[in-house]
Amino acid sequence: DKLVENANEELLKIGKAPPISSVDTQALKQPQYLVGLKVKGNKIAILLDRSSSMAARELVEIVKLKAGPEGMRRNAEKWKNSLNAVWWLVARAPLKSHLKIASFSSNVSFHSENWVAALDSSTLSTIQTAMESLAPEGGTNLELALEAAIKTGADNIYIITDGLPTAAPGGTSIFGLDGCGSKFKKSNRVTGKCRVSLFQRATAIAAGKSVGISVVLMPLEGDPDAAPLFSKWVLSKGGVLLSVAKDWP
Repeated sequence: DKLVENANEELLKIGKAPPISSVDTQALKQPQYLVGLKVKGNKIAILLDRSSSMAARELVEIVKLKAGPEGMRRNAEKWKNSLNAVWWLVARAPLKSHLKIASFSSNVSFHSENWVAALDSSTLSTIQTAMESLAPEGGTNLELALEAAIKTGADNIYIITDGLPTAAPGGTSIFGLDGCGSKFKKSNRVTGKCRVSLFQRATAIAAGKSVGISVVLMPLEGDPDAAPLFSKWVLSKGGVLLSVAKDWP
């Protein structure tokens, strides 16, 4: 009877204990990783997509936010989650690693001139504060962002985005690519087929390069090709695709 009583007491304690979180975004350094996404590398580049779709999950809401003031996009839930994802990755970088953080849409901006040590909390905090003023806008030029990250000499690249690219270097009008209009007539309309072509063109930048690539895929309505294409690509580059829940992290 005493054994049963002790066992019941233990079960009650377990039942009252708070659940263990797999992600502690407040921790400075944590060895945990989620569904296989472990941050690794000596020189780590983190690329944050800041295109207009990063403001919302639903297409109708994206259009509404694009037409509204910049402050609404800056404070949108999905955008806040995307910024948090940057610092989730930073917090889990190896202690001896160095980081470069960039955001990209139709162009690319690095938020530090030099590599930043993972333990340099002061500089990283300054970058974090500066990035809070960003607002999502423009198209998604993945090709330009990848090219810039590879030029830094990064051995691992982590991309936070929500779908296939919508822009290529040289301007917003896309032509000459499969599904992107004819070679004789420019088109501003980006079809699903065109986005696949832009993706293939972008990923060719990293072909043959010894760089690991992983992708954090934020939720977006109406881009069914994104997850399978990104998954196949990162697997070929020794990385992982993390397709996240709408409220992560």
